[in-house]
Amino acid sequence: MPTISALMMTSSVQLILFFRVYGLYNRAKWIIGFVIVLLFASIATQLYVIIKLSPEVTVIAIPFLHITACEPTPGTVSHLYLGPIAALFLDIPAFLLVLSRGVSHLRVQRAVGFRGSSLVRLLVRDSILYFLVIVVVYTIVIISYVKFPDIESFMTFGYGFSMISITASRMLINLRKHYIQP
Repeated sequence: MPTISALMMTSSVQLILFFRVYGLYNRAKWIIGFVIVLLFASIATQLYVIIKLSPEVTVIAIPFLHITACEPTPGTVSHLYLGPIAALFLDIPAFLLVLSRGVSHLRVQRAVGFRGSSLVRLLVRDSILYFLVIVVVYTIVIISYVKFPDIESFMTFGYGFSMISITASRMLINLRKHYIQP
């Protein structure tokens, strides 16, 4: 079912974001406790949405591809739009922590007259870009669940979560480039 795969992908991307925040705060212990509580709350809420609030599905066969797929049964109520909202439980506080660290880092750099690039600047830039992509994608997914018929909302679901995965991969590639070529 696409909702379980989206939960797994979202959770792995949230772990990447968690490690970035943890690194920005110089491995502070309170960050671990704070973010782990948020991560478990986010995963638990998303699991509740997937297990308890998913619509009834009908298995359909796609003959020319020789595969089967699940389609929401017409007329059933779906509350899957609540899943991305639950994922934001972790993303919003992480974004605020990154933004706070970025602003304080820029102030220190300006005070000493440093204008070069740094790893902290890269982490902050990528994390802010990631958060903006997340907000746009989650907004589109939520609107598609509320406004579009069932099958179209499932189509935007797949494309939306692919964008999140691509953005997370891009953050890792940028980090690797910075490590190889400082």
